[in-house]
Amino acid sequence: MLTEPPPLVSVIIPTRDRAGLLRVAVEGLLHRTDYPALELLVVDNDSREPETHALFADLGRDSRVRVLSMPGPFNYPQLNNAAAAEARGEFLLLLNNDTEVIHADWLRRMVAKAADPAIGAVGPRLLYSDGRLQHGGVVTGIGVPRDPIAVHLSAGNPGDDPGPFGWTAITREVSAVTGACLLVRRAHYFAVGGMDAEALRVAFNDVDLCLKLRAAGLRNLYVGEVSLFHLESASRGTDDRPDKRARFHAECATMRARWAHVLDNDPFWNPNLDPLLTEPWPARRSRRPKPWAAYLPGG
Repeated sequence: MLTEPPPLVSVIIPTRDRAGLLRVAVEGLLHRTDYPALELLVVDNDSREPETHALFADLGRDSRVRVLSMPGPFNYPQLNNAAAAEARGEFLLLLNNDTEVIHADWLRRMVAKAADPAIGAVGPRLLYSDGRLQHGGVVTGIGVPRDPIAVHLSAGNPGDDPGPFGWTAITREVSAVTGACLLVRRAHYFAVGGMDAEALRVAFNDVDLCLKLRAAGLRNLYVGEVSLFHLESASRGTDDRPDKRARFHAECATMRARWAHVLDNDPFWNPNLDPLLTEPWPARRSRRPKPWAAYLPGG
């Protein structure tokens, strides 16, 4: 439940050009969101295109907006950490520049969940532009056989499919949510050291943040009743170049070294389910220890 007056939310959007994407994200935030207490920090990471700087000039006329110039190599955690230090809000909303608002009450409903001091990160359901599910919460330790760090639950399913037991359509506790749209109390963010800008510059910094929040005794929530569009990695691109693949595998190694036991024992994913799938399908061999096995012949 929201307090009166509602707490200020500082929305942080890192960007480098792609003015068309940013314009859609900002228009929905500033003009189609009914939350009354927000500020927008647009983090400009070496934008060069005239269209982008024209958009920055337009945004600067809105008293709720600040454009922060932060040049240098792309480092998503560093950009967010620096902007968070400049933020005035009680809450931080990390938001990608390739998102789009669908319903006016989305932020109000997310803040109502995050207002509980026991809550860490809060993330909504995210949809691809064609309506398929992009983010239904994050499960750790499952997915591809190599580097099974974390995956989005039920990604690619129809966006209006609630999934088994309604799990993509309800509010539930999860190990992590995506940083594409992540709401967290500013004090909690800094209490766990923010995002890792050294070892996790591109991938898994959001999962790492969420696991640090859980390790601090906080609960992370996926809010399936709230939806936004997300054009995943539209502005950053994919990880298919050799240098990007090497960086990605190094980030996987960091997560393994730091969180191996936690990753492989997600409390919100049944160990009797197949660890290679993001759908609830029984595993050929359960990961749960069988205490009676020692008493069987040959055990």
